[in-house]
Amino acid sequence: MVPTNAPLPIETRNQSILYSQFDLHAIEQIGYPILHIFELDALTAMQSCLDLIRENRGLSIKQDTIPLNDAPTYAMIARGETEGVFHLDSDHTRIVLQKLKQCCFNELMAFIVLNSIKPDKRLNDYVKRRKSRQEYLHPILRSILAETHGMIIYHEQIISLLKQIAGYTEVEANNFKKVLIHGKPKEIKQIYGTLTANAIEHGLTEPVINHIISLFKGYGRMAFPQYHAMALTKIAYHSAWLKANFNDEFCETRKTYEVDSKEES
Repeated sequence: MVPTNAPLPIETRNQSILYSQFDLHAIEQIGYPILHIFELDALTAMQSCLDLIRENRGLSIKQDTIPLNDAPTYAMIARGETEGVFHLDSDHTRIVLQKLKQCCFNELMAFIVLNSIKPDKRLNDYVKRRKSRQEYLHPILRSILAETHGMIIYHEQIISLLKQIAGYTEVEANNFKKVLIHGKPKEIKQIYGTLTANAIEHGLTEPVINHIISLFKGYGRMAFPQYHAMALTKIAYHSAWLKANFNDEFCETRKTYEVDSKEES
């Protein structure tokens, strides 16, 4: 833990750019806001593609007006035909997409989260769970986890579970989440003990509580901020939409940026 009144040590590198000598979590602890800037190169390339569409076809399209329910786009993604599409371009990703056959934005968002950190057991679990009916030991679990087929994928699901099953405040739930994801084994054991006591007070049975703790152990530590996931997924989906509906301009833009990248390297 870093004291909240600790000074922030910095160093200068690369033409006077300032770098923190603390990691991300320490910076948050001493009160500095964290700003996530997503895929500026991808956004720039997509804007260039939209400019080319306007030039070639006379169509003026803004990224925030692209529909998120375009059937040809999801069909292309389900076939794994995503070469050149941001976040969905690798050979491994295209193979798994054919198994997943996601059919909506939320399914794509879950896939990107489970595939972005590292291809792991959770992604296989997710694919299997989509093909079978899930049983939920409590209505609260169904209301929060049904969208992700009984898995904890997002930070927001952790917060909602804690507030509804054990009466945690927003601050208490966020503190639990931080220890769950970054804490030491002894600290994690302590928060599970407190959770059990609070959940029993709120009427939950021990089998249900133990099941919830098993979900935290199995999936919670790798959970991802949903707002972050949504931003990444919109970039991926918009890129896929351009390929599915304006393939000529998409390919031309991609070639241009590939040439520029090679010249810069």
